[in-house]
Amino acid sequence: MACPSLDQLQRFFGDELCEADSSAVVSHVAVCAECQRQMDQMTSSEMPCVSALTATEPGLRELIDRLRERPIEAWSAMTELSVEGGSVRFAGPVSELAPLGWLGAYQIEQELGAGTTGQVFAARDSRLGRRVAIKVLRPQWVGHATARSRFEREARAVAAIEDERIVKVFEVGETPEGSPFIVMEFVDGDSLDARLKRDRMLSPRDSAVIARQIALGLSAAHRHGIVHRDVKPSNILLASSRDAGLFPAIKLADFGLARVAESTESLTQEGFIAGTPAYMSPEQIRRPQDSDARSDVYSVGVLLYEMLTGERPFRGVVRMVLHQALHEEPEPPRRLNDRVPRDLETICLKGMSKEPSRRYGSAAELAEDLQRWLKGEPVHARPVGVIGRAWRWCRRNPKLTILNAVVVAMLLAGAVDAMRYLRPAEPWRQEADAARHEAARWRTASEQHLSELLRLIEATVFQADESDAQNALTAALLSLDAIRTDEPNDSLSQTLAAAHSRLGELSASHGQLADALRHMQAAIGTLRELETRRSGRREWSLEVARLLVRQADLARQLGGDSEIDTAVADCRKQLEAVEQLRLEPSESHDVAQWRGQFADVLLRLGRLDESREQARLECETLGRIASQSDANIEQLRTALAATGRRVNELLERQEFKPAHRTLMPAAVWAERLFDSANATFADGQTAALLFRNLAIVELQLDRRAEAELCLERLDEILNDLKLRPELAEQPANHEWLSSQLRELSDLRNAVSGKR
Repeated sequence: MACPSLDQLQRFFGDELCEADSSAVVSHVAVCAECQRQMDQMTSSEMPCVSALTATEPGLRELIDRLRERPIEAWSAMTELSVEGGSVRFAGPVSELAPLGWLGAYQIEQELGAGTTGQVFAARDSRLGRRVAIKVLRPQWVGHATARSRFEREARAVAAIEDERIVKVFEVGETPEGSPFIVMEFVDGDSLDARLKRDRMLSPRDSAVIARQIALGLSAAHRHGIVHRDVKPSNILLASSRDAGLFPAIKLADFGLARVAESTESLTQEGFIAGTPAYMSPEQIRRPQDSDARSDVYSVGVLLYEMLTGERPFRGVVRMVLHQALHEEPEPPRRLNDRVPRDLETICLKGMSKEPSRRYGSAAELAEDLQRWLKGEPVHARPVGVIGRAWRWCRRNPKLTILNAVVVAMLLAGAVDAMRYLRPAEPWRQEADAARHEAARWRTASEQHLSELLRLIEATVFQADESDAQNALTAALLSLDAIRTDEPNDSLSQTLAAAHSRLGELSASHGQLADALRHMQAAIGTLRELETRRSGRREWSLEVARLLVRQADLARQLGGDSEIDTAVADCRKQLEAVEQLRLEPSESHDVAQWRGQFADVLLRLGRLDESREQARLECETLGRIASQSDANIEQLRTALAATGRRVNELLERQEFKPAHRTLMPAAVWAERLFDSANATFADGQTAALLFRNLAIVELQLDRRAEAELCLERLDEILNDLKLRPELAEQPANHEWLSSQLRELSDLRNAVSGKR
């Protein structure tokens, strides 16, 4: 877009722009130096727009005044402290072993880094012969009470935590000049910041592994009542491993801004915020003294976002970052990197929720959900749908929300008033007609606000507790029906469908299956009307397919034969129809998984042949996706899991030729998966089982040479798994590996016996 006018910038600061225009201004100003200078001038004067902004965020005025002209990268948590002054110097003889001198028994080797108030040096403990890192407060801050207190607090915080993911503290003391120092564990390796500057972004699996380790380290700190408050890439150290196959160990460093939960001490001056703006939670900006462990969860979410996309969620000068963190939603990671799995995106965005209550309740919960994703299990996080986005919109746009609430009230009042006068007599008909015309006039006047109106109603539902959700949804559906216009409206229909679908799921969860089926049917009917009006919108057709699978399962549980037959036929027809559309790989993947769910419904109904056919189609679709050269690791895993289920079924029926046709392409996927840099022990298990099954099939088909080749590959995979660290971590892995080695021996004997 072109540079916004002065009036637009004033309205932006006053939160008077619509959501789309506000987002456009944020995106433009983040990369336009001229507009940033214009905003500097605006924030340096007492303009009404700035007063409106700072009035809603206590302390933000002083913060903006002091941070003007400071780029985001140069931010320091010790903003009120000048960086000018001397460096730390060490006494003692300089030698080849101690090129910078000595500090007690420590030979100072080199400077590792410097911050606003401290310097970090690599040293060697001459008594124990180990390398250490020594952090020393700069001499000019020795007499500064706040700087010294923060420095000493870091030592106390880290010393209280015993966890392998936290940098250990060995000793604290003072230099002869009186500067306090901390002797810490030396971590040989890069920081996450250096890794991201080199590689820009990481693979989804690496990102999840690192984020999980960070969350586990923070969880250990939180158990001791310590909130880090400055989680960022430069404070995450990746310890190098001697074994190239091992993933780097994660070490959390720099607890200088940590807050002890039970402490009443406050080292954060009014108007200042502890932390780095790009990684700070909204509450940490507004009320730093009240931030708790969930602020660290938010920071991990930002780190995960940056690792997945190569971008921070909010960018620009400091004031822009602060504004976005408080008022804007981040761009979904998949829009920046379409290789990010949906579930991992959902975990990331849940961690970054602006309201602390909507994040994970603890770092441990975040780590657990990341572990579920890494193991290929369903995650607990759920994507924020239309209702959730509407609620967030209402929170950010209170004026429009109030306006639309008034519109709702007028529409409902008009409808009620019209109903009061609907009587058989002609005079009452005339009055009713007049009321209807008046209601229509109001509807026309409010047409431009209809989408916001729907969001408002949905937000009312979204903020309800789970126990009240059914009542709230029912009330919302009545309200939506009351404002239904004579002309078809896509937004209204979509909202009705979403509300019925949600209410159906809630009814099912409470055992109210008949109500659940009724709501599912209502949602399907509404979406089919949309399909008829707007052909070519495949997202509606896909949602109908998903709901029909759910409807078939509900019909199965209710047990009516005619309803079951109808539901099964509708589901099969819709799945066939959507596969004729031009689907994206991710959409084809979803359809295949719905086929798998449909196969399970048919199996429970005792329709074995139909179930097998759906399982075959699921396997074929996932196989086509996995056979693409750009298939990602998650797609390979899903395809191999479906193949395993299909092959087990064929082997049970002793259908060896179809099993052979199914296994041959899957062997290629297994090789690609196992040879990938991110392969896990579980991936090795998948590959081993596939080659074991292929050897069995080759043996049954009397193809001894091919069976031997499969067994050789199985042997290689099992030997590789013996060296994996997961073997030592999980006793069950030992048992599994032993059983596979015994089975390998039996199969080799069987091949020899066939000869």
